[in-house]
Formats: sequence, structure tokens, C-alpha cells
Amino acid sequence: MVSFFGARGGIGTTTTAINFGVSLRKAANAPSVVLLELNPHAGDFALFLNVLMPHTLRELGDRVSPLAQNSLDQFLVKHDSGLHLLSAGFTDIQAKPFATEWVEPIVALLKTQFDIVLIDCGHTLDANTTAALGFSSIIFVLSALTIPVVKRTEIVLEYFKRAGIPSSKIQWVLNRYIEKENRFLRETEKIFNYKTSWIIPNDFPRASQAMNTGEPMVLTSPNSGMAKSFRHMTTSFLSNPDTTDPESSNRNGWVNRIWSKVAK
Repeated sequence: MVSFFGARGGIGTTTTAINFGVSLRKAANAPSVVLLELNPHAGDFALFLNVLMPHTLRELGDRVSPLAQNSLDQFLVKHDSGLHLLSAGFTDIQAKPFATEWVEPIVALLKTQFDIVLIDCGHTLDANTTAALGFSSIIFVLSALTIPVVKRTEIVLEYFKRAGIPSSKIQWVLNRYIEKENRFLRETEKIFNYKTSWIIPNDFPRASQAMNTGEPMVLTSPNSGMAKSFRHMTTSFLSNPDTTDPESSNRNGWVNRIWSKVAK
């Protein structure tokens, strides 16, 4: 399981999650992949991939009966790339999420049906996203080199550290990077005492076009720097056995610490 968490809104968390998922599906011996949308500030899978999402998890409401596989299937949508999608159905004007107790059984069912479960957590910690982080073997923290985002990234990384999340589980992904920012990057790494795991170059025109047309960049511009970065991320992920071990982290301790802080 892999979660994507943005240090701030609008820095490419969903773009990265989608392109990572499609890249996994295009890899040799492609694994089955599902992308779960838990972004509490409105999800945009339908727009980013030009698909219809006729059903969302919000329809579950406050029901507490056991969730069966056949009832989960009605919420899944398959993209042409082979990537499956599951939307929580959050919108900015409907702030109330579906019942938190649904997260664990939903994830458990997805794990029985797919090789890899990806989760778009947006940029806010609530009960649902905190639970998702707790199940994850890898957490990609998305960031960018602007002062507001750097400040927020420092807070996020420190917050995760104090919560007891092992540093081995966190990969800092720097998005929209341009070469002239190299000095700023090195200074930021020293301040954080944390190295970037992945750097995605800035290519706003292609990224914007991909978003507006609903076509992932790894498909429309496979030779672009951004697409190559996404493929490198997936290649590294698939070649590292630690990332595919769902029991490799003792999640209960630190996820409870995160949520106890958030709840306060």
C-alpha cells in the first residue's frame, strides 16, 4: 500500500498518484492496481482521467453492516490503462466524510483483489487519511520549492517524525523543480535534515494540457522529463521488496499518535 500526501494543496499530489498508478500498469509483468481517493477537499479522478464515476463511497453513508466484495465492485471504475479507481465522493461543499470505520474494511477488501493499493490523501489529516497512512508501507510526501510549501513541508515531516513514523516509510517527492533552484534545494535539505527521494521537473504546459484533456502525461508525453520521473519512481518501487511487504511497519503505534494529535 502506498499513500500520497501533499504538503499543501495544488502541488500535484493527484497528478503524481495517477501517473504513478498508470506507470505501474504499463510496467513489465504489470501488477493489478487500484487508486483510492480519500482527499477530503474534493477529489478529481473523473476530471484527471476523463471517466465517469457513477458511484462513490459517500453513498455508503453511516451504514455499519459488513461490506461484501460484490457491493464494493459497484464503486470501482476501470480506466483504459487498466488502473482501477475508487472515489470517496468528497466535494468542497460536502465536508462530512463517510464513516471512518469503513476505511479499514474497504482497504482490506481492496488488498484481496489488487496487488497494489494506492491512496490519494490530499493535504489534510482527518480520521480517514490518518487511517490510510497507518496501512501504508510507503508514504510519498509531495512538495515544491516555494517558501509557503517549504514551510508546510517542514511541518509535515516533523509532525510525522514526532508521531513515530519510521523515516524509511517516507519518500519526499519534490515536484515542479527547475535547475536554477539547486542551491535552494540543498539548503532546504540541510534545514530539514532530509534528502529528496525523487525530483520531478517542472513542465507546467504539458501537465496542464494532460489535466485539461483527461489523459495521463505518461501516456500523452512519454518522453517528457516528468513522465520519465514517474517511470523511475515505479521501477524503483517494484524492484524494492520492502515496499511490497504489508507487515513491514508496526503501524498501530504511530497512526494512533497521529490521530490523537489531530483529534486534539
